Amino acid sequence: MYSKGFVVTIKNDRGQVLRESRDREVFLPFNSNYSILLKNNNNRRALAEIKIDGTYVLGSQRIIVPAHGSVDVERFCIDGNLQEGRKFEFVKATDERVQDPTSNFNGFVQIKFWLEKEQKMPDWVMPVIPVKPWNPPYITPYTWKIGDFPAPVYYSENQPTGISGFSTMRKMCSFDGGTRSSTGQPVASCGSAQTFNFAEDKGATVEGGYSNQSFTEGNIGELELNYTEITLKLKPSKEAVTVKQTRKLYCSNCGDKVKLADKFCSKCGNKL
Repeated sequence: MYSKGFVVTIKNDRGQVLRESRDREVFLPFNSNYSILLKNNNNRRALAEIKIDGTYVLGSQRIIVPAHGSVDVERFCIDGNLQEGRKFEFVKATDERVQDPTSNFNGFVQIKFWLEKEQKMPDWVMPVIPVKPWNPPYITPYTWKIGDFPAPVYYSENQPTGISGFSTMRKMCSFDGGTRSSTGQPVASCGSAQTFNFAEDKGATVEGGYSNQSFTEGNIGELELNYTEITLKLKPSKEAVTVKQTRKLYCSNCGDKVKLADKFCSKCGNKL
């Protein structure tokens, strides 16, 4: 799924990207591990928040996705263990490990992205002393601005410091080129809430196999207030369908070939 420079995809335990339908549904078998690939095509870093089945799977932590980079998240980190944990495993909603089998959020993967604020160069003015010409009157003083004078020097008490260029930093954790927060919720709270319908063939995510994916600490600056949200729905299938695989499907009424994402046959209109 792509939105405003951000991409979220689901990968199976072999690292293959799974196919996504027009309804943002991703199909994979029950009792299989998966990971979430977060990609940032913007020219600024972004903070990502991950919710699966309505639960923050990283606890109070957040992930920073580098500009024009990506991060692959494969495990829970609710207990704060940065060295190891349990993978995401998709199971039936009736599995005894599922906390709330009746939750309407079961099967949903929700990602929110906040872009890091753009670092703007402060207004800088160079005073120019009036110069007395050969003949009066004196030349009117001219104030130089950014663009008129190369390579300005900062003389402000709020001179930018640190990795992100901000004097106030948040503590983050990183891995594989990405970072994640270890303090509190982001201050941003705007955006539209989403509601989901109860699905008949529901699945949910529980703690699966062992993962040695590790995290380290890093920093990020002030964030934009607005966020971008991407939501995917995990649905069961007999086999995982990757983007490189093809299936030959045919209409049960007329026998014409149809696509995996089609809901109706383009030839006879039969519901698929």
